[in-house]
Amino acid sequence: MTRQIDSGISPSEAGLELRLGYVGRENARTKAARYLLEGRVVVRHVDATEVRAQVRGREIYTVEHAPGRGWDCTCPARGRCAHIIACSNVTARGESDE
Repeated sequence: MTRQIDSGISPSEAGLELRLGYVGRENARTKAARYLLEGRVVVRHVDATEVRAQVRGREIYTVEHAPGRGWDCTCPARGRCAHIIACSNVTARGESDE
């Protein structure tokens, strides 16, 4: 069984925020949705044990997920950055994975 990893914002909500002019004050969730809407996320590999993707922000960053290690991004941000949120929105994983 697979499930979607939810960041809490849907593409329609992100589109609404963008249309209302929140772009200047983007938080990580809104920026992640914008990256998806603009086609900036390229998933390179997904299987039962890992996810690898590239996200074009200011530069091209590599995002990875592996069980036991969780999400990792090559950008300088700490924690759940917009790149990780964008990738987690378009990948699914089994219930037994972390």
